[in-house]
Amino acid sequence: MKPTKTKAEVRREIGQQIRDYLAHGGQVEELEPGASGRDINQALPVNFSQPKTTRTPLLEEIQAVDARKNKAPQKKHPAKKPARILIRDDFGEPVRWVWQEE
Repeated sequence: MKPTKTKAEVRREIGQQIRDYLAHGGQVEELEPGASGRDINQALPVNFSQPKTTRTPLLEEIQAVDARKNKAPQKKHPAKKPARILIRDDFGEPVRWVWQEE
């Protein structure tokens, strides 16, 4: 696995790249604080070229969804579970347990 660089190593590499760029004739243009790359006179792009369209009425669909959400859940019949029955002999003594479907 390749070891990751620490922040200090990355800073040193970037600093070295900047020093090399400036040493080989590169220049850094300084701008005023708050300067923007967008022309102030240029308007923001807004698309008003198409005519206004009517919206699709969805009130009935919204009411149908809400009605389904608020509908009381149907009660499910609980599944019949098998019952454990004790079998006794003629004298009332327990003999064995059996499962009986209800």
